[in-house]
Amino acid sequence: MAQILEKPKKPSDDRIEDKGTAHFIYCSEDKLEIITAHFDPDVNFTYESITGNPDAIPETMSEGYNKVRQLLVEDDIATAMKY
Repeated sequence: MAQILEKPKKPSDDRIEDKGTAHFIYCSEDKLEIITAHFDPDVNFTYESITGNPDAIPETMSEGYNKVRQLLVEDDIATAMKY
């Protein structure tokens, strides 16, 4: 399990949305799952760490985020879903 949270510098162009992006990734011998989500641009945001959470899965870790898409590879089949 991995989680990547990124908050780029605020855009100088007002036409570009200011947002953070989160990726929640699970990888094993049998399965790869990635959920990408957005979060509010507040630099003081809080998050739940995967450290010390052995039962963490992308679906539960992405709760509270604005989910954008999911990529799932399982049984030699890849699927993608937009939320």
